[in-house]
Amino acid sequence: MKKVALVTGAASGIGQAVAVEYARRGTAVVGGYLPSDPHDPHETETQVRDVGGECLIVPLDVTQTESVN
Repeated sequence: MKKVALVTGAASGIGQAVAVEYARRGTAVVGGYLPSDPHDPHETETQVRDVGGECLIVPLDVTQTESVN
């Protein structure tokens, strides 16, 4: 079974770095980002794919129940 990591804040900074590192280690990544984040979350998707990883980018605000359901 393939491992999958849910990474919050994946559009930039530490979240982006974590997503790319998981991908380097063979873990598929679901990258959550705040829709209000000014950074392009698809840059993270590109970086993950560049290291041979799988990535799904989704809008996610863990402070909002309806975003998580």
